This record gives sequence, structure tokens and C-alpha cells, in this order.
Amino acid sequence: MGSFTAAGLNVLLDNIEAEGWYVAPADAPRATLLLIAVGSADDTVTIGSRTYTLKASPSAANHVDIGSTKQETAENLVAAINGAAGEGTAYGTGTAAHANASARLGDDNSSVYVQMRDPLASGLSVSVSSAAMSWNVSTMAGSGEVSDETDEGRQAVDSWAAASGGSVATDESFTWTGDPSGDTVHVNAALFYDAAADGNVVGYGGVPPRTLEADETVTYPSGAITFTLTDPA
Repeated sequence: MGSFTAAGLNVLLDNIEAEGWYVAPADAPRATLLLIAVGSADDTVTIGSRTYTLKASPSAANHVDIGSTKQETAENLVAAINGAAGEGTAYGTGTAAHANASARLGDDNSSVYVQMRDPLASGLSVSVSSAAMSWNVSTMAGSGEVSDETDEGRQAVDSWAAASGGSVATDESFTWTGDPSGDTVHVNAALFYDAAADGNVVGYGGVPPRTLEADETVTYPSGAITFTLTDPA
């Protein structure tokens, strides 16, 4: 199979507006790692097939530096899971971003929120070997699209920015409203469909997470939701 150049992907993306796509809020499978202490050397955190090992001085891939505070350890774990800045210091050189999960620092600054990259996937297991950390679940399981629980549902994507580097961002804002019946709605991803109802998922992406109570709204501004094509070659 031949490969696409970035320019070729951009051409494909610049033509998607005519496809009649719709965007819907999604609840990607997620888990929370709670830290009650900084952790100790050789403590492990496992997400799927990837195991992260705490070390006083990271010296290999998937090692994570033990911080001087719970927050620092949590931040180092987030950086390692995402493959973010800090390679060689916050976490070991050669650590790749997790293929199936992303992470962010918890609102309490002493926990790690982890979610699956694919909102429609499920079954990613998590475990820990540490007296300082614990997971709230053993397997990530989520609901996928949450449009049925909101009074907004799927919304047509009418405007896109110019594609660049194989990615294109929405050029308009989207607002979703929590379930008026009172159920809590978790939104941490967006799904793109080719129809206003049923249809097929043509892509997905993470969005800044929000928990919506009854009739509470969240607005993702222009450019906040990005669709990316990946060259399979």
C-alpha cells in the first residue's frame, strides 16, 4: 500500500465539509489513579500491556521519577503516559506515548485521570503494585456517545478551518447541555458521524473533560475539536 504525504492528507481533509458530518459528545472509558503518598522505588502502575515503574532516577524506558510531592509524582506519570515534555528527567528516555490511553492531572492535584483514546473501545485493564496508589476500577468501561442523554445530540459540522499537517479543526463552536432528567453526563471526547442519526463513526478525538449536571452546558469554542487523518503506511 502506498503512503500519503502530509499535503495529500490535507487535500482529503479540505474536502470533508461536503460529506455532511456531525459531531456528538462522547464519554470515553476512563479510570482514576489516586495517590496518598509520593510512592517508592519499584512501585508499578500498569495500563493495559504497559507497566510504569517508579524510580529515584529513571534510567530506562517506562521508568517514572518519584517526585518530592504527590503532585510531582502524578505529573511525572501523566507526562510518561502522554509522551510529553520531560523525557530523560520526569520519565525514562525511550518511553513512548501510550497507544491506547491519555492522561491528565486530577482536579485535586494528587490523582491521575486516564481515559482511552478511542471513545468506542472498552476493556483496557489497569492495576498497581504500591501502598501509595490505587485505582478506582480494574477495567476501563465507558458509554461511548452520550447524545441520547443530552437535549442537544449530534450537531452538523458546517465549517472547518484549513487543513494542516494532516489535521483539521472545527471553525465553529459547539454547545451541549446536560440531561434535563438529572442524570450526570461525562464528556471527554467527540465523535464524528456521517449521519444525523445512526450512520457510521468516521473519526474521534479527545476534548477537555467536563461533568454536566442537569441542564448544565459546556461549549467547545472554534478550533477546540480537531479531526486527524493518520497515514496507515
